This record gives sequence, C-alpha cells and structure tokens, in this order.
Amino acid sequence: MTVIDQAGQAHLTALGALMGLRRVRGEDGAPAPSGVVFPEQLPSLQSVPSDLAAQGVDLVVCRAVRDEQAEGRAA
Repeated sequence: MTVIDQAGQAHLTALGALMGLRRVRGEDGAPAPSGVVFPEQLPSLQSVPSDLAAQGVDLVVCRAVRDEQAEGRAA
C-alpha cells in the first residue's frame, strides 16, 4: 500500500496525531478508554481510510511484485 498526501509528511503526521487524540478523548464514536491507549486500538479501523480520504490523503493498494512474477511464470 502506498500512502500519498499532497499536503506533505507533516500534514499526514498531524492527521495521525489528531486521530490518536480523538481516540483518547472518545470522540471517534466509541467511549473514551481508560489506561494506556495505543493507535492500533482504534475501535473502528474500517473508518480510517475514509477519514484519511476526507482530509485529502490517498491510499493506493499495489499488487505485490512476487504475485505478478508468479502470474508471468504460470502464463
């Protein structure tokens, strides 16, 4: 997967921080957690791509090179 943010790395980093802060504060649709919270603990990972897209970030899924090589050998 390739992540492209035309606004730059600083913008993408800030979006990640904002998403983490929203998780800690319980502003992402789930109750605020108690204790230590990690970004990987988002309750709804399905919303991340659309949240990023809403901020101008593109996620591009690329096929693995080894898959293309295997197809070439099979052909």
